[in-house]
Amino acid sequence: MELPDVLGLPVERARYLLKEKGIDIIKLKTTVPPRYRNVEPDESWRVLRVNFIEGRQVELLICKPL
Repeated sequence: MELPDVLGLPVERARYLLKEKGIDIIKLKTTVPPRYRNVEPDESWRVLRVNFIEGRQVELLICKPL
């Protein structure tokens, strides 16, 4: 499976590129400093890591841009 390079991209753009290749995002994991634990992620957050789950499914680790 060919995975598009989505590292560093906003979640919105990564979703589009992955969907275009037929890859499903089944989970978004977030990483934030402790004082931001209650912040809800949005589409402007950036992709830090892509983990293959199985088949054509991935999990994205995302963070809030500064």
